[in-house]
Amino acid sequence: RARSRSQSLGWINLTFVCSYWRNIILNLSGFWTYIHHPMNPSCLQAFIERSGEQALSVSDKNFWETRRHEDDVLHITTTVPAIQFALEAAHARIAHLEVTDRTIYSMADAFSTHSLANLRSLRLNMQTQLGPDIVTILQPQCLQEFMLSGEQVVDLTLPCYSNIKVLELHNLRLFTDDIFRLLAGLRAMPGLEVLRIHGSLPLFMTAPPVSLREVQPVMLDQCKILDLGGAQDAVAALLD
Repeated sequence: RARSRSQSLGWINLTFVCSYWRNIILNLSGFWTYIHHPMNPSCLQAFIERSGEQALSVSDKNFWETRRHEDDVLHITTTVPAIQFALEAAHARIAHLEVTDRTIYSMADAFSTHSLANLRSLRLNMQTQLGPDIVTILQPQCLQEFMLSGEQVVDLTLPCYSNIKVLELHNLRLFTDDIFRLLAGLRAMPGLEVLRIHGSLPLFMTAPPVSLREVQPVMLDQCKILDLGGAQDAVAALLD
């Protein structure tokens, strides 16, 4: 039974090969840094202990897919056990987080008590229309990489984004007003080195693209990689 449970963690099966391999793996702290759903309490405790002082990567991947049949009200009051455990045991070590906005809102109290001050990388999947200031709930102090997927735009002008070096936006539905807010956010990221926007510029619904020429230009002085994808007229208008 324990062996079948480990199938989802792949590499752990190597600990069954022989005692020599087992001792090596148990003492390699870098192998034990990925906390995700599903993990039972004993498994979570083992990962927290064996990861030592290493930075942790935490994810709610696959959690909400198993709860699609539940009412939305339940979504707002649901706790992701793996994330709750990581917050209580080692919130200061969480450097990489992959979550949906549902998780952040449903666990807002837990994040408030156990802030992610050392969070450096956030991959956020927006599934609702709950608000543009969602990342502030996490209280990050040194966020450097932000990957956003979903239709809603967050407020990138907030202080928690000021140190961003890598910004990726995927599958957003940006109307003209959203484009203006996006440009304002980019101006507030002087150290931005990588900007990727894919499939996020489909339509300018409330004003013609020419209106973009009237806004203050965005100077990407530190940007090394610029990757824009979407409707040709929208991309051209941004680069004009």
